[in-house]
Amino acid sequence: ISGLKIVGVNSTNGRRYSLDALRNAVNLYENKPAYCNHPLDPSTGKPIPGRVRVVEDAIGKWKNVSAKADGLYADLHYLKSHPMSERVCEAAERMPDVFGCSHNAVGEGEHVNGIFEITSIPEVRSVDIVCGPGTTSGLFEQKGTNMKTWKQVFESIGSLHESKRKKLLSLMEDDSMPADMPMPED
Repeated sequence: ISGLKIVGVNSTNGRRYSLDALRNAVNLYENKPAYCNHPLDPSTGKPIPGRVRVVEDAIGKWKNVSAKADGLYADLHYLKSHPMSERVCEAAERMPDVFGCSHNAVGEGEHVNGIFEITSIPEVRSVDIVCGPGTTSGLFEQKGTNMKTWKQVFESIGSLHESKRKKLLSLMEDDSMPADMPMPED
């Protein structure tokens, strides 16, 4: 699935990531594993970031990581046989705000006016597919995304459900559906 936003600049967890920190860490995100959910303590339900992951959680890995003005983006290369793959693909097509990406990484920085400013990311463990991510509002970051038209959205989906994507693009070419029609913001 192409063009997923894996890390944003501002976090609901009281952190802000500098663009330099994100740009300098691009190579650390490349080929990192993608898991379903963050590792949690089974007794408390709280995250344990450094916990060893189980094989059942692994859904794929991240490739083509790039930095943009609002964060990092990458392509998810997923295992088609993973139990969550079909659900993640459906969400990417129909409801990209159901899931989001959240990194499991180490950030260094300092507190500035009540916000922890991340100036360096020395370690990236994974980028996980979760509900309620901290720095993104969905798989493609719907609000403020650089995808402005339906055609751009369908083209960005890549090989995801190829026959449906091709049919929609052909409808657009036949003017049955305006390709330059803006996407709704919500």
